Formats: sequence, structure tokens, C-alpha cells
Amino acid sequence: MTETKRESNPHDLKKYDEAPQNYISGKNLLSLLNKHSVKFDDTNIPRFASYNGIKMIKVKRVGREGSVPTFYLEPSKSEIEDIIKNQKRHNSS
Repeated sequence: MTETKRESNPHDLKKYDEAPQNYISGKNLLSLLNKHSVKFDDTNIPRFASYNGIKMIKVKRVGREGSVPTFYLEPSKSEIEDIIKNQKRHNSS
């Protein structure tokens, strides 16, 4: 039986020791988008970010447990408005 190696960086993101000041965690990105009533499937934040042009990076994990955290470039107000417009064109609900 052959073992498959799990891809830990499918978006080929740059890796940093610490997140730059203008990058936010996935939890903070969710909070920001919820504040602006952006609705999406929050089980795959990197897919949503990639689709909407939000830049991402990987940051060195603290400790040995869990996965390497992904941080996101905080979207500007105009970028959030573009995401909302894009959703209105694609959602029929």
C-alpha cells in the first residue's frame, strides 16, 4: 500500500516567521466579512480568498500541534464591496 503525502501548501504560499502587520488571521477575516454581511462557506477560507483575490501567506506554527496557520491580507473596503457585487451576480438566492 502506497502512502500519499498530504499537500501542506496547495496554494504555494510564501512562508514567514511572523505575520506582517497588514495581514490578519482567518478568524479575524471571518469576523470582518461577517461584519459586512458577506456570506460564504467558511469551511474552506483559503479557497474563498483565492477566488476573490485576497493574498495569503503561511506563518510559522507555534508548538508542534495543529497545522501551519494561514494569514490573509486585510481587504480594503472597496475590495469587500467588489466581493459583495460578485456574490450578487453569482447567487440566485
